[in-house]
Amino acid sequence: MYKGKQVRDKPYFNTIRFKVIQEPGVAFLALKGGDIDDLILTPQQWRTQTTDEDFYKNCTKVYDTEWVSFHFLWNCKNPMFADQRTRWAMTYAFDHEEMLRKLRYSLDPPASGIFHPASPWAPPKQSAYIKRDLDKAEELLDASGWKDTDGDGIRDKMVDGKKIKFDFGILVANRQDRIDLCNLLKQNLKEVGIELTVRPLDFAVLQQKLLEHSFEAAFGGWGTGTDPDTSENIWGTDKERNYGFYSNPEVDRLFEAGRKEFDKEKRRAIYQEIHTLIAEDQPYTWLFYQNAYYGFNKQMRGYMFSPRGPYHYSPGSGSLWKPVMQ
Repeated sequence: MYKGKQVRDKPYFNTIRFKVIQEPGVAFLALKGGDIDDLILTPQQWRTQTTDEDFYKNCTKVYDTEWVSFHFLWNCKNPMFADQRTRWAMTYAFDHEEMLRKLRYSLDPPASGIFHPASPWAPPKQSAYIKRDLDKAEELLDASGWKDTDGDGIRDKMVDGKKIKFDFGILVANRQDRIDLCNLLKQNLKEVGIELTVRPLDFAVLQQKLLEHSFEAAFGGWGTGTDPDTSENIWGTDKERNYGFYSNPEVDRLFEAGRKEFDKEKRRAIYQEIHTLIAEDQPYTWLFYQNAYYGFNKQMRGYMFSPRGPYHYSPGSGSLWKPVMQ
C-alpha cells in the first residue's frame, strides 16, 4: 500500500514449509542451491563460507541481535549438582574465553544470566563472563566434599553411605558445533579431577529426556519472550520447562509479584532482582548470547528483526515474502 492505494499484489505466503536438516553443512548447500530460502548460519559458516562470489550469486546474509542464550544445564536434584558450590565450580573450570574466540569466532557476547543485556529486565551492570580460575574451582569442590580420596585422579564423595565418583554425562543435540562446546568442557573438567562423557542425541530424544528430567547435565538454549513473565515456567519451582529442578522460593515470590505489578519501573526492578538471584544460584553455566546470523535467498524480502528473530509480523513492521515470479 502507498498513500492508501494498493500498488502491488499482497505478497504474503499462503504456505511456509520448514525442512528439518540436521547437518549444518547439508543445510548450507541446500541454501546455496535454492532448495531452501533461509537458514540460520553457524559462526563458522558466517566467517568462512559466506564471503565469496559463489555465495552471493544467489544468496545474501544478515546479522542482528537476538535475545537467545545458551548454557550448560545442571540437574539440581543430582548429588553432583545439588550444592551451589559445585555448580559454580563448573563455571570457574570452563574456559569461556577459548569458547568465545575459537568456537564462536568472536561473534557472540558472553552470557551471565537469563536476560539479555539489551533488554530492560537485565540488571544495569551485568557481570562479564567468569574468567577461568582452576584454583577457585578446586577450592569450591573441596569445600563441598568432592575430593580424590583413593588417588585415581577422579574426585569422589560419600552420598547416603555410598562413595560415588564425580563422573557424569552431558546430553547435547547431535550437531558438531554443539558437541565441540561439550568436548571443551570435558577437557576443562578433567584438569580438576572430574570425568565427563559427551552424549550426542537426536533432538527429539534429547527433548524427551529433558522433559522426563532423565539427565545429569545438558547443553541447551532459551530465547527471551517479549514479556519477562514468559520465563517463569523455566525458573518457577516444578514448572514445565524447569528441566533441572531449580527451586528458589524468593524467585517464585518475585515472579508472582512481577505479574501483578503495573508500575513499569517497579516491575523492571523485580525482574532485575530475579536475574541476580538466579545468577547467584548458578543452576546453569551461562555461555553466550547467540546473535542472529541468517542466510537468505536473494528473492526473499521483508525480513526485519526483533529480539526473537526475523519471523514476526505486525502492521508496518514487515513480513517475509517473495515477489511473484513472472
